[in-house]
Amino acid sequence: MTTEVTDWISAGANVAAAVGTVGALWVGAVTLRRQVNDQRRGQAKLVTVGVTRTRTRRKSEDLFYVLNNGEEPIFGVDLLITSHKGSSASSEDVLPPKSSMSAVIESGTVTEARAQFGDSAGNGWTRFISGELFENRHWGRPRLEAPKAQSEQKNRLDQVEQKIAKIHRNAAEG
Repeated sequence: MTTEVTDWISAGANVAAAVGTVGALWVGAVTLRRQVNDQRRGQAKLVTVGVTRTRTRRKSEDLFYVLNNGEEPIFGVDLLITSHKGSSASSEDVLPPKSSMSAVIESGTVTEARAQFGDSAGNGWTRFISGELFENRHWGRPRLEAPKAQSEQKNRLDQVEQKIAKIHRNAAEG
């Protein structure tokens, strides 16, 4: 073989190696992005929006709920329900781990239900009753820091307990 042919073969091998390297880098970048997205969605994936139907003799109602199955609290939780008769919302500043919040609506009137909330990293999310989960890139709800939010929740619970104690004292006196 002549030197010119071997140079062309060598150049072709170098181009093939470069294309292979670029391809491997691209695959690595895509894989890393998927792992980061999965990790980012980790806490949000554990939040569920559901419905349970309750019936009494007089009426049938749907109990819509947000369930935080995670190990971390979620913040700024809004349960938004749209029905043929209008919209309803229920809110909690903090929903602790392994707890839920709910709202009751007349059965058969609901057209959509979803929860909007923030995770412990401050990312905003929307979970639909259908199970779809979307990140809210421009989450507008003020984000509470976990210690501050837990302190505020404790203060509200203390206030409720004081009101209950006052009601019991008044009932005992009256």
